[in-house]
Amino acid sequence: ILPISLQPLTYLCPAELEGKASIGMAVSVPLKGKTAYGVISGINNSVSEIKNLKEIISIIGDSPLLTKRHLELINWISGYYHCENGLVLKGMIPDEILKAKKISKTRKKTIKKIKFVKSDISLEQLDHLMELINTQGYKTTLVQCDSSIHEISIVIELIKDVKKVIILCPEIEQAEFTSLVIEHELKRRVIIVHSGLSPNRVVRAYDEIINADEAIVCGTLSASIVPLGSPQLFIVMNEHSPYYKQERHPRINARDIIVRRGFMEGAPVVLMSSSPSAISYHNCLIGKYDYYDMSKDRKTQNIIIENMFGIRNIIKKSIYPILQKSINSGSSSLIYINKKGYSLLICADCGSIIKCPNCETPLMFFEDKIFHCSGCGFQNKAVSHCPKCRGVTFDNIGSGIQRIERLIHQKTGLLPVRIDSSLLKTEYQKAVKEALLSPIVVSTRIVSRTNAFIGHFDNIIYVNTDINFTFVDYLSNERLYQEIKTLIEMLKDTGRIYIQTRFPQSDVFTALKTRDYKGFAINELNKRKELLYPPFSKMASLVFYYNGDEFPFEIPESINEVSVLGPIRVFYKHSGYSNSVRIILRSRERNLLNQAVISLKKLAGSHKLYLDIDIY
Repeated sequence: ILPISLQPLTYLCPAELEGKASIGMAVSVPLKGKTAYGVISGINNSVSEIKNLKEIISIIGDSPLLTKRHLELINWISGYYHCENGLVLKGMIPDEILKAKKISKTRKKTIKKIKFVKSDISLEQLDHLMELINTQGYKTTLVQCDSSIHEISIVIELIKDVKKVIILCPEIEQAEFTSLVIEHELKRRVIIVHSGLSPNRVVRAYDEIINADEAIVCGTLSASIVPLGSPQLFIVMNEHSPYYKQERHPRINARDIIVRRGFMEGAPVVLMSSSPSAISYHNCLIGKYDYYDMSKDRKTQNIIIENMFGIRNIIKKSIYPILQKSINSGSSSLIYINKKGYSLLICADCGSIIKCPNCETPLMFFEDKIFHCSGCGFQNKAVSHCPKCRGVTFDNIGSGIQRIERLIHQKTGLLPVRIDSSLLKTEYQKAVKEALLSPIVVSTRIVSRTNAFIGHFDNIIYVNTDINFTFVDYLSNERLYQEIKTLIEMLKDTGRIYIQTRFPQSDVFTALKTRDYKGFAINELNKRKELLYPPFSKMASLVFYYNGDEFPFEIPESINEVSVLGPIRVFYKHSGYSNSVRIILRSRERNLLNQAVISLKKLAGSHKLYLDIDIY
């Protein structure tokens, strides 16, 4: 297997290398006039008669880089996600390790002191959890916790006597924080793996992992396939997080891979969350996973639903005295809004909203007088007149973070600290430090990517909650529930979250107020069962890229009992192609879905195809 977009290739092994050639060994081979590096995935003694086979150039190292289990995992990922083995290998081992480049010595790492207060865990709870996971062989246990801090506290207890463990976190900052806490509490080195590491740190980390007799590996999505031999325990923190789904091809789901890997290794898997995914909870209901609720009863008076029905103001008037109190008393408030930019623009003469010329998505206006399209990425200078009626007067509708920032400044006289994804890494770190000292912070969901604000705010105001109800997505209620639970973690024990909504009777808010996660999850699952959404069906999304005005393929309405939705015009960009369409496949049976995907891949031929297995 070579770490490129190819299935395995066959080479001859010269007689002088036969003694060293074994499965999992790194090799150098000729490929298109150059030297390529890969791993032996299989040995076939009956191919000597095939003509024109090239020979292996060399075998690198004295021992295999990968075990048979690692290669089985590569094959499973390749088959499940319909991608080339080579792309999986590329994510599993850095090129520098394959090429056996010299690695600079690991600097002696001093264990940093860190402020961390462990959550209380009763011995009875801990003993019961240990009983659940300390059985022979594979088992997945879903553990419901109170918070991220509670999760880390449980992890510390679980891994005390485990020699080899892989721990997944959804975000880089969470992985860094978790590793620091583990090192501080257990006085054991943690090997950290994520996309933010320098090339040298990546190589050193993987060299340690491959040669480790003992290892705690903590990382983000890529840590799910690190080549650690025979892990004894797998842990996924915040298992509900959408960040476990890889954005680029192949669109693997790290949580699902960890569960499969635990099964292959015969090792226990622990999934943890304060608001577990409905799919994981469904697996508990059908007996596929064990479920253990370690969360404690907590007061719900800190959740206040602000009914915005009939109110046109962006922020309810009763909120401003709360913000003024923060300024006067030195307490802290977070204004949370799930939208970047300033606002949408509407023509005052004809009432039309300014939309993207490519995909008809309403354009978000930014204060730098630039339009941004969230649909296709289009950017342009703000228009001086309405494209429909040529009118020159516009009104702002809706509210983005920049508009909220200005509004707070006007009403309170204080310019709040703004944190959003437009900030560069250094600016973001600076903004976080400033926010910890500021009475008012305005932010998008990027605020949840750091542990710095856990237990920090006296008040949180969720401004535009209702935008979640406009998404045509069966996961929108679940995502909103999880988002609010994450915000609640940022409150002090006596803090309050104010949720502005025109739909105060929503199931989401009722479940949050009553702390009835199970009832909420079962209700969501019943809706999905009725509409045949996952986990009661299997779904895949395929985006075809093409040139010309007409879509070049005939797509049937169904393929072997697999329903086909689309094609629908989308506006995803890809070099060399001017147009794209999306097709969604849905089936009760995984095998039938796979056959339909294979049929459409053949139909696409040489055209670019972007595939997403399991839309959740």
